[in-house]
Amino acid sequence: MFSAPGLYRPVFFFLILALAFGLRMRFADIAYPAQLDTPHMIHQGIFWAQGEPGALATIWQEAPCLTAGIAYRLGFNPAEALQWSTVIYGTILVGMTMLLTHRMFKSDAATWLAGGWAAANQGLVEYSINSMPEIGFAACLLGAYAIMANALCGRGLQSVFSLLGGYGLLGLGIYFKPLDSLTALALATGWLVLLYGKEGRQVWLRFLAGPLIFIAVATPHYLLQSGAPGANGVNLVNRSFGLVAGEIPIDSQFLYAVHDPYGQAIKEYEETGALKWLWEHRARIVRRYFSNVVNALRIYGNYLFPNAFRMGNAWFVAMLSVIAVARLFGPLRKTYLFLFLSAMAIPLGVSVSFIFDRWLVIYIPILIAIVSAHLVLSPSLWDATWKKTAWVCLWLAMVGNSVAMERNRLEDKAWHWANQRTVSAWLRQATRPDERIMSLSPSMSLEIDLARPRRWVQLKAGTPEQIEQYAQEQNASYIVLTDRLYPHWPINQLVRGETPPANWVLAKEEAFVREHPVWGTQTESYRIFKRTPPPFKEQAEP
Repeated sequence: MFSAPGLYRPVFFFLILALAFGLRMRFADIAYPAQLDTPHMIHQGIFWAQGEPGALATIWQEAPCLTAGIAYRLGFNPAEALQWSTVIYGTILVGMTMLLTHRMFKSDAATWLAGGWAAANQGLVEYSINSMPEIGFAACLLGAYAIMANALCGRGLQSVFSLLGGYGLLGLGIYFKPLDSLTALALATGWLVLLYGKEGRQVWLRFLAGPLIFIAVATPHYLLQSGAPGANGVNLVNRSFGLVAGEIPIDSQFLYAVHDPYGQAIKEYEETGALKWLWEHRARIVRRYFSNVVNALRIYGNYLFPNAFRMGNAWFVAMLSVIAVARLFGPLRKTYLFLFLSAMAIPLGVSVSFIFDRWLVIYIPILIAIVSAHLVLSPSLWDATWKKTAWVCLWLAMVGNSVAMERNRLEDKAWHWANQRTVSAWLRQATRPDERIMSLSPSMSLEIDLARPRRWVQLKAGTPEQIEQYAQEQNASYIVLTDRLYPHWPINQLVRGETPPANWVLAKEEAFVREHPVWGTQTESYRIFKRTPPPFKEQAEP
């Protein structure tokens, strides 16, 4: 793998991989296995395993859905299986970060710094244990770039197999993150055309093999998505909501409103078409575009450095600017330029909408490689024993702080996850299979009735009267409220003693209390209401 001889290099490589795997296993033991949108993917995987047609033709990514579905069919816990998969992807990602750094910069020191940084980075660890698909795609992306490193750095298209392997991994990535996969395809292809487009027919024939293997690998994705409800031809993923949502502040009461506040705006978008809609809203889009790009840089800085080592937004932008000025005009300018473009492609592309933290965690290893290589390859920063010692000590302190911050975060949340499990256990015992349960957290459905995901109904933001009407429409028998999630919602004021609708009866009240070593006494309350008389609509699917 590495050009220079000596056993110590592979030993370091596997030691860092062992560190990465050990950290992820330790933290996965604390973390709840199904976080964020993962329960929705598990639901689709269960529907697929149960033989429901079109279960994979949704906006939820196929790779986690299939992983959960196969685990369910084999009798394993799909949430734990999915978490195991992301632990493995996260470990592979650390290896690909080292391989990418070494192949692009030919520096052992930069490789070890980047590998250790990626192994302990709080954001990368978090997404390696929360079962989301971002880290799976990141492993494919960095693996593809590492395999094609010589070509991407301008050293020539020596091997068609490297192109086939790289583009094959980008095609595999479409089952984790479709938009990011197509963005990487466009970037890599455009970059290679720019570097080698004038070198003759033989190079072009070799070059075209890559996109062809991407198409072959990605074809099943498009066959699945063409059968999605409401799909018009080949459906990538529904992004019109993202454009429209940029017009309204991202607020939970808008996002979870009983009646969709974006309905009219989406209707306008669909009627006018994307290009005309963008032109008509150009002034607002331009304003938020630059704001979102700056916000993306802030997110990158927060991900890259743990809390105790954050340098402030302006300082982080200044650091990146210094690296860009120093490296884009040096001998490795092609390498650095490609990596900078890779890290900024998504922020520059989707900022017409809005920026989520989790969209950008994928590209943190690329920034880690850039910063590590710049440090090691700068004589003024590295070429003295005392400088190397100082940087390594700072690096060790930073990765140690990152690990400590992630452990503290998970241990703080573990109490809330345990409380949710307690409430879910009561609901599992107290409810019948034909009764539907409305709550805000979709992960409760995995604890209550894994085989019947449709027993769970998403709690909306609204007044008690609006929620009662919505519960009647959805045939929900139980309403689960907590003061932990969005306590400012009108419906959650019922946890504080506000009067519920007349046909709601308090079935269970649970108050959890603990003494936190830092924050002191902490409380969390749940109230579960049963609607009476029971709804007489069509029963939930068994």
